Amino acid sequence: MHNPQHRFKNLVHNKETTGEGLEIDLLDLRVKRDSTLVFEGLNLEFKGPALIQVIGPNGAGKTTLFLTMLGLIKPVKGRVIYDGVDVTGRPEMLRGKVGYMPQVFDIDLNTPFTVWELVDCCFRMHKPWPRLLVRDYAAVSEALAKVGLSRDVWHKRISDLSGGERQRVFLARALVFDPEVLVLDEPLANIDPNGRAVMAEIIGGLSRDKLVIVSSHDPGIMLKWTTRILILNKNSYAYGKPEEVLTPEVLSKFYGFGWEVVEKRVQIYDFHR
Repeated sequence: MHNPQHRFKNLVHNKETTGEGLEIDLLDLRVKRDSTLVFEGLNLEFKGPALIQVIGPNGAGKTTLFLTMLGLIKPVKGRVIYDGVDVTGRPEMLRGKVGYMPQVFDIDLNTPFTVWELVDCCFRMHKPWPRLLVRDYAAVSEALAKVGLSRDVWHKRISDLSGGERQRVFLARALVFDPEVLVLDEPLANIDPNGRAVMAEIIGGLSRDKLVIVSSHDPGIMLKWTTRILILNKNSYAYGKPEEVLTPEVLSKFYGFGWEVVEKRVQIYDFHR
């Protein structure tokens, strides 16, 4: 059977720069999880500052890709190169350089932590010992301001926040040590439409001076800031400018009939679970 990977993976494998600055290269990645092959032959180049969207059906390997980039999963084959340095399977080398917002946070929403305390705790965890003595009110304040949380929210408990406010707190956690790269896994999930629009604006603004790599099930909402889109589905992928990737041929390959253009905006009928 024809492997569609070879048909789609070279859509934009040129060296055109998306911006001055940081570059992450994924070279011939072959990754397994629990003995299951997730993807192989993955060759990608991410340059920033920029906003790069990663989309694809549920189970396509988006989170696995992120964990591999962060060094938390070591590929069977291939390398992850961060600005010319091999960081494959070495998360300690990315400390303070990459901010990660996972899809699911292992946190009890009834925790007595306040917004400020949660973000401050993350800041201190990224500092050398003795961490308890390291405080930076300016860094925490700036991170909370960048995600649009006003001062009257800073000392509320996490459990008292709306879903959209909570997602912005988690984004502030990833942002507080001012990393060069943000990797955001489904940051718009479980938020109402207005909250998604606000979050999209914040993420778009951050991409002006950072490399932001974000997974999403709704590429249209962040499209005006997006320089590249990666559609991933295990051994098949397409990577290029939005106008090169969001085409009937490519979308049909990855989503079948689960998409349409609504008022010149692509709507994908996928869902988060």
